[in-house]
Amino acid sequence: MMCGRFALISSPETLAEFFRLEELPDIFLHYNIAPSQSIPIIRQTRVGFGPLGLDPLLVQGVQKPA
Repeated sequence: MMCGRFALISSPETLAEFFRLEELPDIFLHYNIAPSQSIPIIRQTRVGFGPLGLDPLLVQGVQKPA
């Protein structure tokens, strides 16, 4: 479980240029992103949205806490 927060302080133009995205992402600056919120996820040259954290199905060899 994650309890931290983070910020998205880069403009869509900066992200598109830095990651060489195919199109300008539809995002805005956010200074207090909680773990339960949907966040932009950059994968190769595209942007999608999803929850903050790891998908347990993708994490192999990690044991559940007792």
